[in-house]
Amino acid sequence: MGDFNGQIGKQKSGEEYTIGNHGSGNRSINGSRLVSFAIENKLSILNCFYKKKPSKKWTWISPNGRYKNEIDYIMSNKVKVFKDLSVLNNFNFNSDHRMVRAKLSGTRAKKARQFLNNMKAIECTGNTDLLLNNLEKSLMDGEKECISTQDKYNRLLNQLKTETKKANTITKTTISIKSKLLLQERKELIEQRKSNTNNSQKIAEISKKISEQLRKERKTKRITTLRKYIEKTGGIKKALKEMNYKKDWIPNLKSKNREKTSKRPEILGFATEYYQNLYQSRKGEQVINDYSSVNKDEIKPILKDETIKSIQSQKLDKAPGSDLITNELLKTTSPVIAPRLTDLFNEILEKETIPEDWTKSIIILLHKKGDKGFVDFNKAFDTLEHDYIWDALKRQGVQAKYIRIIKNVYAASTAQVKLESTGNEFPITRGVRQGDPISPKLFSAVLEMIFRNLNWTRMGLNINGQNLNHLRFADDLIVFSEDAGTLGLMLQQLSNESAKAGLSMNLTKTKIMTNAQLTVNNEQIIVNNEPIEYVNGYIYLGQLISADDCMNKEIERRITNTWKRFWSLREIMKDTDMPMTGKKKIFETCIIPCLLYGCQTWALTERQENKLKVCQNAMERSILGIKRRDRVKLQEIKKKTKFKNVHTIYRQLKWRWTGHM
Repeated sequence: MGDFNGQIGKQKSGEEYTIGNHGSGNRSINGSRLVSFAIENKLSILNCFYKKKPSKKWTWISPNGRYKNEIDYIMSNKVKVFKDLSVLNNFNFNSDHRMVRAKLSGTRAKKARQFLNNMKAIECTGNTDLLLNNLEKSLMDGEKECISTQDKYNRLLNQLKTETKKANTITKTTISIKSKLLLQERKELIEQRKSNTNNSQKIAEISKKISEQLRKERKTKRITTLRKYIEKTGGIKKALKEMNYKKDWIPNLKSKNREKTSKRPEILGFATEYYQNLYQSRKGEQVINDYSSVNKDEIKPILKDETIKSIQSQKLDKAPGSDLITNELLKTTSPVIAPRLTDLFNEILEKETIPEDWTKSIIILLHKKGDKGFVDFNKAFDTLEHDYIWDALKRQGVQAKYIRIIKNVYAASTAQVKLESTGNEFPITRGVRQGDPISPKLFSAVLEMIFRNLNWTRMGLNINGQNLNHLRFADDLIVFSEDAGTLGLMLQQLSNESAKAGLSMNLTKTKIMTNAQLTVNNEQIIVNNEPIEYVNGYIYLGQLISADDCMNKEIERRITNTWKRFWSLREIMKDTDMPMTGKKKIFETCIIPCLLYGCQTWALTERQENKLKVCQNAMERSILGIKRRDRVKLQEIKKKTKFKNVHTIYRQLKWRWTGHM
């Protein structure tokens, strides 16, 4: 807390944790430094988190009494322990500043409880050749006894799990032999404590050694895991995932009646009730359409080479499904299982029956920041009506057999909510399955049908004789119009047609931008009896779109986000034991892409390009622990880090993109 002699102004994109919604004034140079310091140290500036009148916010008055600014702040890394912040007006002391007071909450913030995830993925840690030979023999024995598709699937799955566990001879251990010996020695001393009273001191000494040894091993393992994934992928996301053995419980949940509970069975019940209602069709009983007479094109059988190619294209280090079979295990055993999988897939194509496991879904609740877009659909993937999906596929020429197979998957689909335990099973009668590779394609097919049903041929912006009326990327859309009246009509038509498919526009995220000056006299646009807000700028697909000084605002936003990314990687970038080659890979893989996201479409001035260079130079100094006052030449810093210059990467990306146009 104290007098920082700077104004921080309003919250900018990417500063939500640091600055609240109630900042004041215009950001000064010192204010920018204060915000950077807060981001670096994961602090929140409390003055901005509580709504106050302007007369209750200023903390300094100029000698002539003309200017009143807020330049005194209290910062903390725990916002939730405070309940209010105010400026004291009647404190009698000789100063041009007013005192700032923050009130602490009387109740202590409860730490989230953790639970251990005991579901271990099945992977091969033993002899690969032995696994392949044993798996081949076990699958051949009794192969002719399996008659149904379900039996063949069950046999393949069970044999794969059984033979993998048999072949695994290497067991993972979390502590070293030295630590085990120390633990065994302490155990023996504890057992002898009754007969030997002098053991207490020895037990205390050896316990201290055990703590030091385990702490050392945890640090070594952490650094080793981080280095492994940095060399392997250039990032640390998978390393952190591997080292995170526990998950936080959801501390409490609100029901649809706004009732709050922290009891575990009730939380699971509320979540199950919510998703059961979400996935329940609003159209009642599903209409059974016959697709046998449409799109009768012959479907060729799946080839073994196609199955192998599909298996080999799967990404590694991904979470397995409910069967716990990892992509690594599928790739390892592909020479043996590929022919069986191919036969199974072709049998499914022929008989149009699917294994029961393919109809089951597990819903895991994750806290996630919502994606922003000009037109955003509420729970887009979860509310699609199935009848509309099948009609969309039919009208877009998908073969009838494929439609029937997909229908069979969804007709028998069920789901369960999984927290630290699993809830009751319920049917899914609308929506597409999250995580299923075909779900985005089904959603795109529905959106395509919606826009085909809209008569917008004469609407939009006339560009070289052709009308451009919208841009579409999944459920994020931009709609163009030459006047507000037509735009309102288009948005209402889009909302009406989308409702037929089960989609509803998220009107709180739907915004309007105009190249005319924003005034109170701008024509109001109403959709579903709700007014749509006019804004000066908006972030669409990660880029700021604004009619006013767009490029400078985007550069500042990118630099702020890049510093946030840099400080999130502080453990590696500031670690003196980490080699510079590893830091270089992290910098070029994780930090530079954040700084130059979307730069292929930029047209930078020399001053804007210089801001990017200054940002990189400051990060390189921070990595080496050098301050500007140390007066170390930039050439010397570059020799030590050997990082690529940001302006070089920027130009290379622009030329590559130009080559693809």
